[in-house]
Amino acid sequence: MIVNIVNLVGWQEIEELPHSQYACYYCDSWSLAFAFRAAGVEDYYRLPGSEVARSLIGLSPYECTFLTPSELSLRTGAHQYVLPMLTSEEPDYDRIKNLCRGRKFLIIGISSPAQNMLAEKIAMQNPEIKIFCIGAMIFQFSAERNSLRAMSVLSALRLEFIYHLLSSPIRTIKKMRTIISQLWLIMVLKSYRRKFISYSLRFQRSKNVSPRDLLSI
Repeated sequence: MIVNIVNLVGWQEIEELPHSQYACYYCDSWSLAFAFRAAGVEDYYRLPGSEVARSLIGLSPYECTFLTPSELSLRTGAHQYVLPMLTSEEPDYDRIKNLCRGRKFLIIGISSPAQNMLAEKIAMQNPEIKIFCIGAMIFQFSAERNSLRAMSVLSALRLEFIYHLLSSPIRTIKKMRTIISQLWLIMVLKSYRRKFISYSLRFQRSKNVSPRDLLSI
C-alpha cells in the first residue's frame, strides 16, 4: 500500500500515473484544498503531512526504512538510503529491496511527483511493505520534537508556508510561484479545470481516517 501525502505542485505528472488500488492520496496543503474548491470539488479529506509525520515518529526505528534527499541523523536501528538526483541517475533498487527486507514501513521524503513515481516502482518489487510519501516532513525525523509541534500549530492556522519559508526560502518562493500559476490556470481554463477535477478522483473522501489508522490499514 502507498500512502501519498501531496500538495498542488506536480499534480499533472501524478495524474499520468496508472491508477492503482494499492495507492491512496490525501490532500496535504491548503493550496491544494483551495484548488479543489476553485474547481468545485468539496468532498475531499485534508490530512496535513505534519500530523502523519508525528504518527510515524512513534514507530520503532527497527520497523522503518527511509529514502532521503540527504544524510539524516536517524535513531539507531533505522535503515537509510540517500537517493541520487533522480533526474540524472536511477536509484539502486536492489539495495532498496535489501534495506526493506524484514521492515514494515518505507518512508520517502523527496518532492512530488518524484516521490510518488518512485513509490510506484518500489511497490512492484516490495508489495508487502507499506510506503509513506511525506515530502519535506522527512526532516522532522532528525529534528527536535518542538519543531514538529510548531509545524502542526502553523498548519492548524493555515500558515504552514511560514515554516517552509524560514527553513528553505528560495525553494519555497519558487514553489509559491508555481502554486499561484497553477491556481490561475485551474480557475481560468475550463479544459485545465476538467483535467484537475479528474485528478481529484484519486483522493480519499473518508473523514474518519486518522494518521494512526493509516499505520494499520
